[in-house]
Amino acid sequence: MKKTRSKIIIKTRAGGYTKIYANGKWQKKVYNIDFHADCVGNGINTVCVFDRHKTDKNRVPIYNDENKEFEVEHCTARI
Repeated sequence: MKKTRSKIIIKTRAGGYTKIYANGKWQKKVYNIDFHADCVGNGINTVCVFDRHKTDKNRVPIYNDENKEFEVEHCTARI
């Protein structure tokens, strides 16, 4: 069985709209992108950590009235 590696594509539009292709699908409403790389043995391990807004079934961001902030989901993609 062939081992595949995930790839990360970052697209940013003029209006501040950013999306990332990670974990096999397009992640929308992304912000706070962070990359970490480590050299281990013969290869390089790269980890992309990003936050995205949680959305309802109509893709509208969920707002939490108690915290006065949008709901956040922390995601990780490894290369």
